[in-house]
Amino acid sequence: MQSAVIPDKAFINAIYTHRLENLVALAGLEPTFAGDSEMNPNLAQNWVIAVKWNEQSRYEFWDLQSATSLLEAISDSKN
Repeated sequence: MQSAVIPDKAFINAIYTHRLENLVALAGLEPTFAGDSEMNPNLAQNWVIAVKWNEQSRYEFWDLQSATSLLEAISDSKN
């Protein structure tokens, strides 16, 4: 039987965020994501839209165009 490992508190605090840039960095995905974004302009464009979202955004008024752009960006499974 394996013993449970208690994660580092600083790491837990760091991942307790909705900041997408921070989560990509903490996951160690920055180099891969940078390369993928450079090769795929659709991914880069969707990222620019999606990364603007934060936990406070859900309480803000979104015009139809902005809301539609966000929904399209986050639901595009290929990009």
